[in-house]
Amino acid sequence: MSEGNSTEKYNLWSESMLLGFLTLFGYVIAFTYEFAYSSSYFGIPHHFIDIRLVNIFVALFIIAIFCYSVRNAFDFLETIGVIGDTAIGRFRGIHSFVVFFCSPFLYVRIQDDGHSALYIFIGYLVLVVAFEVISTIVHGKGETSWKGKRKKLEEVWSIEKKEVKSNVVTSRLFGRLFSLGEHMPRNILASSILLCVVSYSLGYISAYSKTKFYTLSSEPNQVVITQYGNTVFTLAVERSTNTFASEIRLVTIDDLSTNNVSLKYEKIGKLKRPDILSTNN
Repeated sequence: MSEGNSTEKYNLWSESMLLGFLTLFGYVIAFTYEFAYSSSYFGIPHHFIDIRLVNIFVALFIIAIFCYSVRNAFDFLETIGVIGDTAIGRFRGIHSFVVFFCSPFLYVRIQDDGHSALYIFIGYLVLVVAFEVISTIVHGKGETSWKGKRKKLEEVWSIEKKEVKSNVVTSRLFGRLFSLGEHMPRNILASSILLCVVSYSLGYISAYSKTKFYTLSSEPNQVVITQYGNTVFTLAVERSTNTFASEIRLVTIDDLSTNNVSLKYEKIGKLKRPDILSTNN
């Protein structure tokens, strides 16, 4: 077997495993979003969350767009010199993206339940800085100057940009979205963590900022939060304060139809969480 055919089969095998991982990860991303929206904000038990195939397809589409956008953003920022075209520069760039995407979520959490999220965020920044400093010291053994230690760290962290010689369409696609080669698992892990953080942030922000809901015609104070399968989840809302109760009501679509209960779409405003769901309690 020629070396070219062997390389092509290896690429196909590697990318087949990557496609399988992406399918699983699409489910994880969809679940993370729903968990933040339904469980973290509105208090719906997580075992009620039902992820459908359409949720996975939407998540996979978002993953592809996100990875492509971040990769192009990295290329652009490296071109104009904002991010150094080095391993250390890319390390800082990744965490800068995390800070950028988490800033809205951090603001929402501070407004919602105090400063615990701020302390976690500061702790994250401290850990990132500590990791870089400790890595510099560990990998820079034998060097007396800090500049020499940083140079050794760069050598250890450097990522070789290898071109994929196969003409397979998926090879060209994944070669653009991901860095193939021996560093692929590490890059996928970093991307997965970042995507989970972004997905959770979007879910929580969506719940916090949502102002329009469906209400039951039979009980106008019962607001529809979400629907999983044939079950609609509603919460009672105190209209004077827009604070929702911690008691969740489950109503099936058949019950609504049988009792001739209609849904009215109206603007209620942001729903406030009860004290029992606050992370400070």
